[in-house]
Amino acid sequence: FLMSAVASLLVAGCAATPQIVHDKSGATGTFEDLRGRAVVLTFWADYCQPCLAQMPLMLDSVAEHGERIVFLPVFVKEKPGHKLDGWLATQPQWFRDQVCWANEDFLLKYDRGVLPRTYVYGRNGKLVEKFDGMIDPQRAPIFQASLLRALAAVKD
Repeated sequence: FLMSAVASLLVAGCAATPQIVHDKSGATGTFEDLRGRAVVLTFWADYCQPCLAQMPLMLDSVAEHGERIVFLPVFVKEKPGHKLDGWLATQPQWFRDQVCWANEDFLLKYDRGVLPRTYVYGRNGKLVEKFDGMIDPQRAPIFQASLLRALAAVKD
């Protein structure tokens, strides 16, 4: 159901603008297209075990809010062709359904020096909280509180 929210929100944009591509649907769009919705943007890599280990907790936390929050797990680099296809095929279906890629223009807007790194944005498009490192059960209450603040951030 979150995938459909992303697919319905992401619309075609210009190649020179920062873009996100939803892997399963192929829908493309910009981060600005998501304004009015709370957004969780997390960067992951196939070699980053903490990135992958936090996904179930994050997805469950976001899912509690239905389609009011968009979950965007974005790969840390531009899509490496089909090099990750085999690896992705071994991942759980719920993860494969969520995976997003971004172009270099999008990626350059973010410091990805620490993985995982997660950004929670309010409905007004402003950053509510940034998490460096894994969101584990101990940090879950802080993450969940940031989701509530993101939903409360009204549109400008």
